[in-house]
Amino acid sequence: MTQPITELRVGLDFGSEIQAVGRLAIRDHIIYFEYANAFVQKGIEISPVRLPLQKGVIELPQHPFEGLSGVFNDSVPDGWGRLLFDRLLRSQSILPPSQSPLDRLAHVGLYGMEALVYEPDNSPSDSQKFLDLDNLASQTEEVLQGSSEEIIKELLALNGSSAGARPKALIAVNHNRKQITFGAKKLNEGLERWLVKFPNAMDGYDAGAIEYVYALMAKSAGVIMPEVHLFSSHKGAGYFGVKRFDRDGNKRLHMHTASGLLHSDFRTPSMDYEDLLNLTAALTKDIREVEKMYRLAVFNVLAHN
Repeated sequence: MTQPITELRVGLDFGSEIQAVGRLAIRDHIIYFEYANAFVQKGIEISPVRLPLQKGVIELPQHPFEGLSGVFNDSVPDGWGRLLFDRLLRSQSILPPSQSPLDRLAHVGLYGMEALVYEPDNSPSDSQKFLDLDNLASQTEEVLQGSSEEIIKELLALNGSSAGARPKALIAVNHNRKQITFGAKKLNEGLERWLVKFPNAMDGYDAGAIEYVYALMAKSAGVIMPEVHLFSSHKGAGYFGVKRFDRDGNKRLHMHTASGLLHSDFRTPSMDYEDLLNLTAALTKDIREVEKMYRLAVFNVLAHN
């Protein structure tokens, strides 16, 4: 591992070039952020509720995101990604608590989800070799039971900065979804970026198929969502895959969770659908977008999702 990170450059990469957003720095366990003056002049809000554009150094809150603002915490791997990173640290005799949130963001580097990027870039290297999903599923099971450092490095390279408890991989697939390669970093021509999920220890063998059916139900109910696919498996009912929602071809999209926007800790549920409807109205000022959120809420309630 590299030396502890004390300062990070934050940028936005929409797919063509990186534009400087500002700097993160840590001192005495407190994290500070300062927008770049040129970025303030552009008027682009990356987090209008809790980190609006302003000049000067901002001391970020200690809670609920370990000293980060919600927009940057959205970039930090959670659940499965955090488990992999912590296992890698321990394999190198490094205690995970010794790593600050800036160290974890540097590990995301230039190739995380959405459009925010961080430098220096300490993200793991990947390759363009073909992948076997059944083999990846077996490797995730090994990690959950304790496994070798090499397996962890490969799975980390596939994880990007995806969040959630279930093991995931960022993959690239061809038009018929038969050829599968690494998809967290560079992409060869003719390939699309997808995210595929694997079952955890609590799931049944058909978890992927069940999620796929729910996705088809949501589409039939008029919920707008990306393409989905059930990747075949020789071990179970298949693996649920979804086309990357933070990418449009080679374009990167800036994403922000409701939790990060409002600094609401998702581990302690404190929001309801009324909050999400009001947030949607405030952000978009478009009743059609509020109706989309309402449709999603109704589907989740009626489908017991």
